[in-house]
Amino acid sequence: MVRSALRTLRTLHPSPKNPCARTSVLPVPNSHPSVPAPSSITGAVAGSTSQPRYFSFLPSRTQRNLIQTPPGTLMPITKLSGLPASVVPVAAAAVLACSLRRTLSTVKAPPKKNEHQRVRESSRIASTDTPCIVMMQTLLKDAKDYSKLSQGVVFWKPPKEAIQMATDALNEGKEIHGYGMDEGNSILRQALKEKLKIENGLSNSEVMVTCGANQAFANLVVSLSDHDDAVIMFPPYYFNHLMAVQMTGGSLSVELGACDHNTMLPDVSWLEDRLGDMERKKKVSMVVLSSPCNPTGVVIPKDILQRISDACEKAGVWLVMDNTYEYFVYDGLSHTTLEGPHIINIFSFSKAYGMMGWRIGYIAYPPTLRDSLLKAQDTIPICPTQISERVAIGALKAGRKWVEEKLPVVCKNRDLIRRSLEPLKVVGGQGAIYLLAKLPEKYMNSDVEVVKWLANRHKVALIPGSSCGMPGWVRVAYANMLDEDIQIAAKRLKAGVEALTSENSPEFN
Repeated sequence: MVRSALRTLRTLHPSPKNPCARTSVLPVPNSHPSVPAPSSITGAVAGSTSQPRYFSFLPSRTQRNLIQTPPGTLMPITKLSGLPASVVPVAAAAVLACSLRRTLSTVKAPPKKNEHQRVRESSRIASTDTPCIVMMQTLLKDAKDYSKLSQGVVFWKPPKEAIQMATDALNEGKEIHGYGMDEGNSILRQALKEKLKIENGLSNSEVMVTCGANQAFANLVVSLSDHDDAVIMFPPYYFNHLMAVQMTGGSLSVELGACDHNTMLPDVSWLEDRLGDMERKKKVSMVVLSSPCNPTGVVIPKDILQRISDACEKAGVWLVMDNTYEYFVYDGLSHTTLEGPHIINIFSFSKAYGMMGWRIGYIAYPPTLRDSLLKAQDTIPICPTQISERVAIGALKAGRKWVEEKLPVVCKNRDLIRRSLEPLKVVGGQGAIYLLAKLPEKYMNSDVEVVKWLANRHKVALIPGSSCGMPGWVRVAYANMLDEDIQIAAKRLKAGVEALTSENSPEFN
């Protein structure tokens, strides 16, 4: 193809030194024919003193990969052709024409009018994990009697102040049925700023109300991270955090940090080394933490959080903190929230105020991010549901004390479920509403099968640890039942654990 183009050119532009000279075309090692970028062509003009332009020829990417290759990869086109620099633009154009002709000759003819092409989902969503909650809902949809220790919900409903706000809103008129402000109801946002200042020590953060903490995290992923940036999570992680990164194109960009498998706390030394070596490794856009942690209930101590924050700030990396379970802290421990120009905090009304179905969360973020977050907010939900915002205002009136009155029962449930998991290794439980239990070694790669077996044989539903980056483990929730129901769940769980640890334990392929 190149020879053909050059023969044509020599007819039009013979060599001034030897018009009949035959110039050889040098082979290009490890390359394929492609089309030079127009910008590169215009750069190789007559009289140019700049470095010779280098081109790669790939007919399969003729119309979409018009790129200039780095020096040293290929021969400059002026040397390749043996032509004077004054005719290089014409030479490139001729090569382009030949390349296009060759490419078009290999293009498959379009389908006939009546032929059907298979439609398919995007590669982003195809690479996203299947939701473990949906898996369990499907497994149990026809079950009439089972104990649900899978999904993280609480046994209480919203406080009466919240329900009253909903009732009043419905009686107000048509305003409640319309669109609200993108970043949230102004009264709610002001109340949240006061709460953040008093309870969390955050005085310089702006607030955006979202449709739950999951949507808040999705806003942050599309606002802060490109598909080829690395996002660091520490297993065990919250499965929906991973899925949000996967479905926005970052399925190959998630890096799992090291953690202590006895405490399940992040390995700060590993993170400091990783963030200090970004010249040789992929750029990190953000580090994601959850404290108290879903799925373990581990509470990250303040000194560890501060070291992580310092490492992120030094490296210019966002630190995203999920504080959904901030009120669920036991055994004399405390929850810590940090603030800084690189720190974003996520909060939720779902668990604390029994508002799972009302879908209200919020982001506390550096004010410089407002415009970026509003782009995501206006595209995804437009605005939070107005009636849910009114319910949230009522919940804040009930306040933290109302939530803390429920915690003794939650702790009692936790202790009962922990005893039911013996003799399995159990970690966590200092906060949140979960325990993480390690299955016998033979089930290291079959935790999903174990969960299905427990549901079918013992009528108790759990979450497989592989959904959280911990294959061979199971997550157990314990805050959604009272009295007799939690007793029944504990007995079923204990029976299942005894079967799994017995000499005649079940086998899974």
